[in-house]
Amino acid sequence: MVDEQYNPFFVEQVAAMEQRAKAVGAPPLHYMFPSNGGLNPADTAKYKAMGLPAERYMPDLHVGAGGAVGAARGLFGADPTFKQSAINCETNAGSHDQTRALNEAADLIDFFTADTSVTDRIFARTASFCTGTSTQFE
Repeated sequence: MVDEQYNPFFVEQVAAMEQRAKAVGAPPLHYMFPSNGGLNPADTAKYKAMGLPAERYMPDLHVGAGGAVGAARGLFGADPTFKQSAINCETNAGSHDQTRALNEAADLIDFFTADTSVTDRIFARTASFCTGTSTQFE
Protein backbone atom coordinates (compact mmCIF):
# COMPACT_ATOMS: atom_id res chain seq x y z
CA MET A 1 0.00 0.00 0.00
CA VAL A 2 1.33 3.44 -0.93
CA ASP A 3 1.34 6.19 1.71
CA GLU A 4 -0.42 9.01 -0.15
CA GLN A 5 1.33 11.58 2.06
CA TYR A 6 4.77 10.26 1.20
CA ASN A 7 6.84 12.67 -0.87
CA PRO A 8 9.37 10.79 -3.02
CA PHE A 9 11.24 14.07 -3.70
CA PHE A 10 11.55 15.23 -0.09
CA VAL A 11 15.28 14.53 0.27
CA GLU A 12 16.11 16.33 -2.97
CA GLN A 13 13.89 19.27 -1.92
CA VAL A 14 15.69 19.53 1.43
CA ALA A 15 19.05 19.45 -0.34
CA ALA A 16 17.97 22.24 -2.70
CA MET A 17 16.60 24.35 0.16
CA GLU A 18 19.78 23.86 2.20
CA GLN A 19 21.91 24.93 -0.76
CA ARG A 20 19.78 28.01 -1.37
CA ALA A 21 19.65 28.93 2.34
CA LYS A 22 23.45 28.84 2.51
CA ALA A 23 23.73 30.93 -0.67
CA VAL A 24 21.53 33.71 0.72
CA GLY A 25 22.77 33.51 4.31
CA ALA A 26 19.46 32.34 5.75
CA PRO A 27 19.26 30.97 9.28
CA PRO A 28 19.01 27.18 9.70
CA LEU A 29 15.80 25.79 8.23
CA HIS A 30 13.73 22.97 9.74
CA TYR A 31 11.99 20.48 7.48
CA MET A 32 8.62 19.06 8.51
CA PHE A 33 7.73 15.72 6.93
CA PRO A 34 3.98 15.00 6.61
CA SER A 35 4.00 11.36 7.65
CA ASN A 36 4.21 9.91 11.18
CA GLY A 37 6.63 7.20 10.15
CA GLY A 38 9.16 9.53 8.60
CA LEU A 39 11.42 8.71 5.71
CA ASN A 40 11.56 5.19 4.37
CA PRO A 41 14.89 3.35 4.85
CA ALA A 42 16.17 4.12 1.35
CA ASP A 43 15.47 7.85 1.71
CA THR A 44 16.96 7.89 5.21
CA ALA A 45 20.16 6.42 3.77
CA LYS A 46 20.13 9.00 0.98
CA TYR A 47 19.53 11.82 3.50
CA LYS A 48 22.48 10.63 5.58
CA ALA A 49 24.74 10.16 2.54
CA MET A 50 24.01 13.70 1.37
CA GLY A 51 25.07 15.06 4.77
CA LEU A 52 21.74 16.78 5.38
CA PRO A 53 20.96 17.97 8.94
CA ALA A 54 19.15 15.12 10.68
CA GLU A 55 18.44 17.24 13.78
CA ARG A 56 16.42 19.68 11.64
CA TYR A 57 14.36 16.96 9.94
CA MET A 58 10.99 16.60 11.73
CA PRO A 59 8.27 14.08 10.90
CA ASP A 60 4.84 15.37 11.95
CA LEU A 61 3.55 13.06 14.67
CA HIS A 62 -0.19 13.41 14.01
CA VAL A 63 -1.60 11.31 16.81
CA GLY A 64 -4.75 10.65 18.79
CA ALA A 65 -5.30 10.91 22.51
CA GLY A 66 -2.05 9.15 23.35
CA GLY A 67 0.18 12.11 22.62
CA ALA A 68 3.39 12.22 20.66
CA VAL A 69 5.96 11.28 23.28
CA GLY A 70 5.47 7.54 22.78
CA ALA A 71 5.41 7.96 19.00
CA ALA A 72 8.65 9.97 19.17
CA ARG A 73 10.33 7.31 21.30
CA GLY A 74 9.48 4.71 18.67
CA LEU A 75 10.60 6.92 15.80
CA PHE A 76 13.90 7.86 17.47
CA GLY A 77 14.57 4.28 18.56
CA ALA A 78 14.05 2.85 15.08
CA ASP A 79 17.40 4.28 13.93
CA PRO A 80 19.50 5.64 16.81
CA THR A 81 22.23 6.75 14.36
CA PHE A 82 19.80 9.16 12.66
CA LYS A 83 19.35 11.93 15.24
CA GLN A 84 16.16 13.32 13.74
CA SER A 85 13.72 15.56 15.56
CA ALA A 86 9.93 15.55 15.43
CA ILE A 87 6.99 17.92 15.64
CA ASN A 88 3.50 17.16 16.93
CA CYS A 89 1.27 19.41 14.84
CA GLU A 90 -1.95 17.71 15.78
CA THR A 91 -3.25 15.70 18.68
CA ASN A 92 -6.88 14.96 17.94
CA ALA A 93 -8.69 12.88 20.51
CA GLY A 94 -11.99 13.06 18.62
CA SER A 95 -14.09 14.29 21.53
CA HIS A 96 -14.81 17.63 23.15
CA ASP A 97 -15.95 16.64 26.62
CA GLN A 98 -14.30 16.19 30.00
CA THR A 99 -12.63 13.00 28.79
CA ARG A 100 -10.85 15.12 26.21
CA ALA A 101 -9.69 17.54 28.90
CA LEU A 102 -8.33 14.65 30.97
CA ASN A 103 -6.60 13.15 27.92
CA GLU A 104 -5.01 16.50 27.13
CA ALA A 105 -3.85 16.87 30.74
CA ALA A 106 -2.32 13.37 30.71
CA ASP A 107 -0.58 14.11 27.40
CA LEU A 108 0.86 17.36 28.73
CA ILE A 109 2.08 15.69 31.90
CA ASP A 110 3.78 13.04 29.74
CA PHE A 111 5.28 15.72 27.51
CA PHE A 112 6.67 17.81 30.38
CA THR A 113 7.94 14.91 32.48
CA ALA A 114 9.36 12.58 29.83
CA ASP A 115 13.07 12.08 29.48
CA THR A 116 14.70 15.08 27.84
CA SER A 117 16.48 12.80 25.38
CA VAL A 118 13.05 12.57 23.75
CA THR A 119 11.35 15.87 24.54
CA ASP A 120 14.38 17.99 23.58
CA ARG A 121 13.89 16.64 20.08
CA ILE A 122 10.14 17.43 19.80
CA PHE A 123 9.82 20.99 18.54
CA ALA A 124 6.13 21.56 19.29
CA ARG A 125 3.07 19.91 20.73
CA THR A 126 -0.35 21.09 19.59
CA ALA A 127 -3.95 20.06 20.01
CA SER A 128 -6.84 20.12 17.59
CA PHE A 129 -10.36 20.97 18.56
CA CYS A 130 -12.23 20.28 15.36
CA THR A 131 -15.77 21.61 15.22
CA GLY A 132 -17.25 18.91 13.06
CA THR A 133 -16.47 16.14 10.66
CA SER A 134 -14.66 16.77 7.41
CA THR A 135 -17.99 16.45 5.62
CA GLN A 136 -19.05 19.71 7.28
CA PHE A 137 -16.41 21.76 5.40
CA GLU A 138 -15.52 23.53 8.64
